[in-house]
Amino acid sequence: MSLFLATSRSEKSEAGLSVLKQTESYIDSLNNNPLLFTALKKLVNDTTATQKLDSEGMKVLSTLLIDCKNNGMDLPEKSQDKVQRLIKQVGVEGAAFVKESVVPVRISLEDCPEALLSLTEKNDSVILNDWCGHVPSDSIREEAYLAYHKHNTKQEENLHRLLNRRQQLATTTGYSNFAERTLQGSMAGSPDTVKDFLSELHTQLRPVAREEFYEIEKFKFHGSKFWYNRGHQAVSECVVFPWDVHYTVGEMRKLWIKQETKSPLRPE
Repeated sequence: MSLFLATSRSEKSEAGLSVLKQTESYIDSLNNNPLLFTALKKLVNDTTATQKLDSEGMKVLSTLLIDCKNNGMDLPEKSQDKVQRLIKQVGVEGAAFVKESVVPVRISLEDCPEALLSLTEKNDSVILNDWCGHVPSDSIREEAYLAYHKHNTKQEENLHRLLNRRQQLATTTGYSNFAERTLQGSMAGSPDTVKDFLSELHTQLRPVAREEFYEIEKFKFHGSKFWYNRGHQAVSECVVFPWDVHYTVGEMRKLWIKQETKSPLRPE
């Protein structure tokens, strides 16, 4: 224990990644072991043997068979090679998509909206690591939000490649789509189950979300009429824009904490 506490955070991180890679390598070796796959198929067809397994044992057996199938072990050797290539390509393209999604947005001074000039770095550009949802200025939040969520052609291409490769992997391993392959053997079971769950969740949460959004509107405008200039057009109504929500909720939280601190019921 003392050795663990004396280890630096970076060393712990590296050790964790090392263990993760070793675990993934071990699982891959199991999922791609033809002798194991043959033995599993023989076992699942042996009624006498399976009757001796409890529910957990049957679950493990079923999961192993599904993992082997997802790796193409039930396909001809040439198709197995194709599945392995596709699995690697899905991993590479998935990593590329994730990497691009966390790259800061850089805006040159020529293209930078006036409201964001105060964020200039190195006198040549503005770099947005997020969409400035915490900044009090409405104009900065708006321009940062729009810039941060601007259409990214490169990321769209990454996504299309990833989706196409996933679909190829799914159809090659005998599924109609990647979601079906991913959910096979899971608690959800199928994409339809997930869709039904999300639909029910939407039905149940929508009234709650409406009520909470109403509280945000009340806090932001305090019942007064709000004029928001947008170019040459003015909107004479209380509007909470997407770039307002994070900041307004933060202000509500600060007020709540302040009130709680002053509460006479709070012990000294």
